[in-house]
Amino acid sequence: MAQYHLDVSGRVKLSDYSSIHDYMELINKNDKFTISIEKGDKENIDIICNMLKTSKFSIIDTSGKEDGKCSIEAFKSM
Repeated sequence: MAQYHLDVSGRVKLSDYSSIHDYMELINKNDKFTISIEKGDKENIDIICNMLKTSKFSIIDTSGKEDGKCSIEAFKSM
């Protein structure tokens, strides 16, 4: 099982969604994928989680920190 990590610095922009989607295409079944977002608000987190679910990822954990940073952990299930 490989592990992939993607950091999004600053606020999530439209181009970031495209980059996240492109990166998800590289990940194989049972690989772990972690996305760290520097300034993650609930709406952006929900959109990214929905993108992951639509692309056959299972969300393991979504954690936010007091400083506004967020981490989403998922693995490709199919």
